[in-house]
Amino acid sequence: MSTTYREVTHTSYFRRILNSFVGALIGLLLFFGSFIVIWWNEGRTNLALVAAESIPVSAATVDGANQGKFLAVTGDLVATENVGDPPYLQPGPYLQLRREVEMFAWVEETKSTERTKVGGGSETVTEYSYVQKWTDAPNNSADFKQPEGHANPTLSIPKSILRAPGAQLGAYAIDLNQLTMPGGSELPLTPQNVGADAGGKVEGNYLFLGQGALNSPQIGDIRISYLALTSPAAVTVFGDQQGGQLTPHLYDKGSTFFRALAGDRNSAISQLQTEHTITTWVLRGVAFLMLWIGLMMVLNPLATLAGILPILESITGFVTGLVAFIVALVIWAVATLISVVLHNIWLALIAALLVVGVIVYLMRRRQANKLQPT
Repeated sequence: MSTTYREVTHTSYFRRILNSFVGALIGLLLFFGSFIVIWWNEGRTNLALVAAESIPVSAATVDGANQGKFLAVTGDLVATENVGDPPYLQPGPYLQLRREVEMFAWVEETKSTERTKVGGGSETVTEYSYVQKWTDAPNNSADFKQPEGHANPTLSIPKSILRAPGAQLGAYAIDLNQLTMPGGSELPLTPQNVGADAGGKVEGNYLFLGQGALNSPQIGDIRISYLALTSPAAVTVFGDQQGGQLTPHLYDKGSTFFRALAGDRNSAISQLQTEHTITTWVLRGVAFLMLWIGLMMVLNPLATLAGILPILESITGFVTGLVAFIVALVIWAVATLISVVLHNIWLALIAALLVVGVIVYLMRRRQANKLQPT
C-alpha cells in the first residue's frame, strides 16, 4: 500500500542566480575539504603492517618471556559463560550477539524533477510517496510532508550488542568488551532458544511481535533477528601479553589495536590488508567526487546565468561538468601522488634526489651550451 503527495514550486531567475552563488561557496568547501581527505587517507596506518610485527605464539601456555610483547595467538576463543538477551533469547554459547530490530512503518520517499523555463525561472515538481515497509530506522511521522494518515509509533526496542562476560584463548584471558571481533552469522531462531516471556512468536528466522503476521504485518509490528558469533570460534587475536591476559596493543602515538580475526595469523593479516586496500580506494573515490562536485558547484553560476534559454543552460552545464571532471581528475591524481610520496620517507627522498638531479643536469647543460663557440 502506498500514497503519493505532489508539490510544485517556482523559483525566479534572480533567486536561482543567488542560490547558485551560495552553492559555489559550498563547492569551495568541498573542493578544499577533498585535500584533507586525500592527505588523511594516504597517511592512514595499514593495520596489516602493524599485525605483521606481532610474534606468533602458541595459545596452550603463557610464556613469561613474552611479557609486554605484541603477540599473535591462534586458537579457539571460548566464552567463559553463556550469554542471552532476556526476555527475547535464551542464554547460549555465544561470544557476541547482535540484536537487529525492524519495525513495519510508513516511509517517505521523495523524487524531484526540475524544469528550466524560458526567462531563467524554474519549476520543480516534488512527489512524496508513502510506502509501508520494514525499516530499522522508522521516521518520525511528524516530519513528513503529509503526516496525516501516515503515523508511525515509536520503536520501543533498540538495537543492541551483547558480549560474554569473559573469554579464554587457550591459556590467555581476554576482555571481550575491549576486543574487536568478527560480525558473526545469522542465528536460526526456534521455539527452544527464544525466551518463554518474549511475548511473540517465531516466524521464519524472526521473533515477531505485533498484531499482524510476518507475511501480512501492520504498522508498528516488530521483528527481531540476531547475528551471533558462536563459541568456540577459531581465530587469531592480536594483542599485548600482560600477565596471563591479552590486552590492547599501543601503536602510532596513542592508537590501539586489539582484534580477533578468523583463521590463522597469515589469513588474518591478509584480511587486514584487503580491508585497508578497499578502504583506501573508497576514500580516494570520495575525495575525487568531492573535487568534481565542488568544481561543478563553483562553475554552476555560469550555467545558471545562461538559463534565459533552457537549451543554452543545458549546453553550458554539460561543458562545465566535463571541464570540471577533467580538471578534478588531474588535481586528484597529482594530490594523491604527492600525498603518497610525502607520507613515505623513502619515496620522498627518491623524489627529492630526482628533482635535484634534473635541476643539476639542466644547469650543466645550459652552462655547456654557453661555453660552446658560436
